[in-house]
Amino acid sequence: MTYSSDAKTDKTYETLLDEVIDKARRKGAKISSWSQSPNKKIVIHVPGKLPIYYLSMDAAADSLIHQYKLISDYRHLYKNVADKGNTSFNTNESHNDQKDILLTQAIYACDAVVQNMDNELSGSTKRKLHDTMDKIISEQNLDHAEFFLLQTALLEHYRDKVNKSSSTQKAKQLQLFTRFLEEVSHSDM
Repeated sequence: MTYSSDAKTDKTYETLLDEVIDKARRKGAKISSWSQSPNKKIVIHVPGKLPIYYLSMDAAADSLIHQYKLISDYRHLYKNVADKGNTSFNTNESHNDQKDILLTQAIYACDAVVQNMDNELSGSTKRKLHDTMDKIISEQNLDHAEFFLLQTALLEHYRDKVNKSSSTQKAKQLQLFTRFLEEVSHSDM
């Protein structure tokens, strides 16, 4: 992503963010407004929920584009990433931000599975995890290498949670979950 203080660039991102929010609302988003915090973070306001913070306008727009499946409307922003003159999302930071967004979405989805998990890894929990990972792979069109990177990041996250776990029961749950996550492969999906 590009982080610029250029007024013209900022205006372009404001227009893009406004447009993305408008289209997201048409798809059912309950976004009431957006603002910029004193520390220059972008804040998306949703009634009845905590505000959502993003590092930049383009990160907010990118997240909303993916969250509300607006990629077909904004494909031109992602096309020809190597050609720096034709796209707004054109740096390695963009690729890293997209990976971070994907990892955050995957963690959020997996956390929902872990929270509903008993002390044992049941067949339904395994199916839910498979379904969650399959959905992520298909939505993001991940190849084997990208899936492996995502899986590695998820494993690192959940191993860290095991180490920081306050209860033995929760640590055992997370260990069962990470062992199963280790066994999941791209070809299983």
